[in-house]
Amino acid sequence: ECLRRLQRPAEAEQFARAAIKNRPDLYVAWETLGSVLLDQKKELDEAEKCVAEAIRLAKSSKVEDVRMQLTLARVQIAKGDLGRARGTIRQIRSHQKELTKYDLGELDKLQRSIKGK
Repeated sequence: ECLRRLQRPAEAEQFARAAIKNRPDLYVAWETLGSVLLDQKKELDEAEKCVAEAIRLAKSSKVEDVRMQLTLARVQIAKGDLGRARGTIRQIRSHQKELTKYDLGELDKLQRSIKGK
């Protein structure tokens, strides 16, 4: 995740894939890989699968992190799947009290980006 934030996507992808290979149950690695693929605007289907797997693994570990659904909505928007993105945003809104002020701002941006489309 640090490499992704430092805008070193190739390295971030490499390390995320290695982490998943070593620990396929590590949901944060799945979410990071999905985010890296999204950032690079490549393999958006794989990015969506990675984020969905992260959400599934987190839930099976009794972890609820709504921020991963923000990533899922971003992927859906990038794929042009606005109907599913709207549904994901509605789910996030029902848990918005769990989001930080920053993440609420990101949610608002996502919602505005698809409004009227």
